[in-house]
Amino acid sequence: MSEFWEKSFSEKQAMWGFEPSSTAIVVADYFAENNLKDILIPGVGYGRNIKPFVDKNMEVTGIEISQTAINIARENGINNKIYHGSVSDMPFENKLYDGVASFALIHLLNEDERKKFINDCYNHLKPGGYMVFTAVSEKAPMYGNGTKLAENYYETAYGVKLFFYNSKSIEKDFGNYGLIDFVEIDDKDNPAKPPVNFLMIKCRKEI
Repeated sequence: MSEFWEKSFSEKQAMWGFEPSSTAIVVADYFAENNLKDILIPGVGYGRNIKPFVDKNMEVTGIEISQTAINIARENGINNKIYHGSVSDMPFENKLYDGVASFALIHLLNEDERKKFINDCYNHLKPGGYMVFTAVSEKAPMYGNGTKLAENYYETAYGVKLFFYNSKSIEKDFGNYGLIDFVEIDDKDNPAKPPVNFLMIKCRKEI
């Protein structure tokens, strides 16, 4: 996975531009409504989704597997703390956060990796803290494309493996982690392409 993202960022650089994704704006608003101040973003890429949180006076720490992506962030004035490494190697520190936000990452992990990632994110939360994940839905246009590896799990022609979430798998993966609810949300990254159907999954740690 590290080699794939190094290659992608080396070749395509800031491939999604520097405007934050529409889902990041929604999540930042949600965290602000709940007075969250200290946020962790695993899989932060080159940092484009940091801005909506900083604009609402939140402190943001990131985790990113690609050193090239971190370098792009630095070259573009993003100086937040970013740990270099895979989310599979969490935790990188003992710190607890008010909120954890994960954008379009969890569906890139296999079943064991997803379980560990959710558990690690939950363990990084303060009591009463929130975590939000955006995950590709089985309603997304690329659902069913490529080689089927397992139920709702496909390998694309580019070698990327995608797990497509639905209500059943959300309950299975997040039910023991303070699941509040989940909603459908269209993520608009590229103005030249149609939006992709995602599921925004909200959880809260017990006080």
